[in-house]
Amino acid sequence: MFHSVDQALHWAYQERYRLCIKNSSMNMGYLAPRNDETPAPRIENPLLSTLSSQERQLQAAAIINTVRNLKPQYAAEYLALKYHYLPPSTKHVRRITKHLLDTTLKDIRAPSSCPNRHTGVSLTVIQSFGAPVGHALSRKCIRASNKQLVLDALDKLGATAYIVLKDIFIEKGVIYG
Repeated sequence: MFHSVDQALHWAYQERYRLCIKNSSMNMGYLAPRNDETPAPRIENPLLSTLSSQERQLQAAAIINTVRNLKPQYAAEYLALKYHYLPPSTKHVRRITKHLLDTTLKDIRAPSSCPNRHTGVSLTVIQSFGAPVGHALSRKCIRASNKQLVLDALDKLGATAYIVLKDIFIEKGVIYG
C-alpha cells in the first residue's frame, strides 16, 4: 500500500483525526494540530481510494496499534511523539531520556549551572519534539555540545525504530518490500 514507513505513519496519524462522514470533501477540513510546518504528504494510492471512511479509519488504527505494540517501548514512544502531532507528555519524555542516559549518553556531564544531567537531556528531548522551553532554562541546562549529542542519539533511536517497523510493515503488507 505505501512506499515507506514514513509515508504510512504520516497517513495513519493524519487519517486518525479525520471525521468519519460520507462527504469526502468535508473530511479534508479537519486535520490534527501540527507542531511542524511541513505539509503531510498527499498519498495517491488506488488501494486506499477505494476504501470507505470507516475502512480508512480502521486501517489507520491498525497501523497506529502496530506502532504502539512495537518493542522496545521507547522506540514506539519516539515514533508516537514524532508523528502524533501532540505535545510531548512527561512519561514519554522520561522513558526516552532514561534510555538515552542508560545507553548512548552514559558519559555525558551536566553543566555546573544545572542540578543534574537528566534535566538537560530531558529539555533537549522536549525541544526536539517542538515543545517550548524558556530561553533562560535552556541556556542554564543545555550546553550546545551536549545538545548535539542528544540530537544525534535521538536520530539513532529513530533509525532503529524505522528498521524494526519496516520489517513488521513489510511482513504485514503495509509497505512494499
